Amino acid sequence: MSDPIRELIDAACRTCGVPELSGRIRLTWSGRFTARMGDARWDKVRGAGLIRLSRPLWPKASDEERRETVIHETCHVIADYRFGGKQGHGLAWRQMMALCGYARPKRCHAVDREAILRRRDQRRVEVRGRCGCAEGVILGPMQARRLRAGAEYRCRKCSQRVALP
Repeated sequence: MSDPIRELIDAACRTCGVPELSGRIRLTWSGRFTARMGDARWDKVRGAGLIRLSRPLWPKASDEERRETVIHETCHVIADYRFGGKQGHGLAWRQMMALCGYARPKRCHAVDREAILRRRDQRRVEVRGRCGCAEGVILGPMQARRLRAGAEYRCRKCSQRVALP
């Protein structure tokens, strides 16, 4: 784990009164996170936490956005660990964020995703499927691939089965 991130996780755990938790939190990077900066969870059975951060958005974020994201996700793990279950963005999580210096924590980031979305849209190939509607239905690449593999889709407008031309 990179040192600045580990230091933020350690500091959040100490501040929230669970320094022993820090070594039980693992960090991974996801190339699939293009809308969220990260997510986190506490696995009660394994007794371990996991924080996943966005590989595409991380370089686009400011130092403060990165700092807040790591603390935000660490507080999710801490809240779930201390209070049980999935605390989400509820009171327990807000209390942990307040202890870490975020009296009004943000749930969403403001990192610019425009270039990522543009690249994704350029790669997207839409396929028009046949159904009972005159205009047909537009399928994304994954839906078209699944349809070719034998999956069944129904049109949301006419409820008829969708077929590929």
